[in-house]
Amino acid sequence: MPAGVEEVKSEIISQFDTTDLIEHFDVDSMSTDIGFTAEGRRFVVRVSSEFDEDYGAGVHADLEQLGSILRASKDGKATVRRSGVSAGIVY
Repeated sequence: MPAGVEEVKSEIISQFDTTDLIEHFDVDSMSTDIGFTAEGRRFVVRVSSEFDEDYGAGVHADLEQLGSILRASKDGKATVRRSGVSAGIVY
């Protein structure tokens, strides 16, 4: 069962002290976008389907970087893929 999105949501809650998350599945990119507002900014994290589906099989990007990458991003966006976390939205 896919669990990557749930793990990313847990990290967002932990790193940003917010539980007001808006989740949306993007059919075009086959990924899940998680939006939230914290620290006076709007953030969006895209979780690729490959990360979500492979998470239970031991694929773990370093999600500890998520908060610092989002905060440093000019547009407040990041993508979580099997290979790791990167700034911006990757399609």
